Amino acid sequence: MIGMPGRNGSDIRGPNLEGGRSAHPVLRNGLYNMGGQVVRGAVGLLTIPLLIRFLGIREYGVWTLAYAVLAVMTMSEAGMSVAAAVFLSKDFTENEPYEASRTLTFILVSAVFLATILGLLLWFFGPAIGRSLPALGGADGINLGKALQIAGWGVSVLILQRTLVGVEQAFNAYAAINILDLIQSVLASVGLLVVAWLGGRTAAMMKWQVLANTVLLAAHFCVVYLLLRGKGLTYDWSGKKVRQIFRYSMATWVSALGSAAFGQCDRLIVGGVLGAVPLGVYSAITSMTSKINSFSGTAVQPLVP
Repeated sequence: MIGMPGRNGSDIRGPNLEGGRSAHPVLRNGLYNMGGQVVRGAVGLLTIPLLIRFLGIREYGVWTLAYAVLAVMTMSEAGMSVAAAVFLSKDFTENEPYEASRTLTFILVSAVFLATILGLLLWFFGPAIGRSLPALGGADGINLGKALQIAGWGVSVLILQRTLVGVEQAFNAYAAINILDLIQSVLASVGLLVVAWLGGRTAAMMKWQVLANTVLLAAHFCVVYLLLRGKGLTYDWSGKKVRQIFRYSMATWVSALGSAAFGQCDRLIVGGVLGAVPLGVYSAITSMTSKINSFSGTAVQPLVP
């Protein structure tokens, strides 16, 4: 993709990792997303019954509860990642290096701040969350609390990772995004199966999940570095830009929070009220059916600001 020079003579368009301009970018991005989603869904469908076989239904219920907390906490950044894609895409298209710098500054500072606060909160209060669920036994609650402490680091990693994905989306780098997502899905799933097969439980599985996410965070950082390298972007703070991004991200966050509540909070309720065994059964059924159902919308997922 050939970029237009900015005001200072620099080309603020990022390198096109897709390999050239396409006449049908939305179709192309849809195919990338569809292929990645189908493979990731297939991996997930195969992983669920094997995890239940290795862990048992009770321990699988504790694991899904810990992962649900991780997923809900991570959704707190949803507005920022979408705002990064929308505002940076606009700034790049209009060849505004100053505005792009202001957008990127606020997005990254906010992501680091949010990742730090939520990570520390989960680290310190994870054990209390495990003890507060009345339907969980003493051992299950302790196991959950340890896993949630480890998930504190995982929340921080995922918030930063998804923010970087928003930057990649601004460049339409959907091929790179889906390749890395596929690697992350396979790496996490295979690792979880190995840990469970070797006798590891929820806390050990969460350690592997966090490790896999950290490796892919480094990979996304490298991709974003290549996209932004040599574009003349600097640290620049603008109150007007902050207000624009904040209003947009909050509106997006409300929508994303509703989706997270529908997809994960039910597990928190079932686990807290009924315990680990009913939650394991419930999670196995709903997870497999939701993965099958998600295939229908894979081709229309690209974000087109």
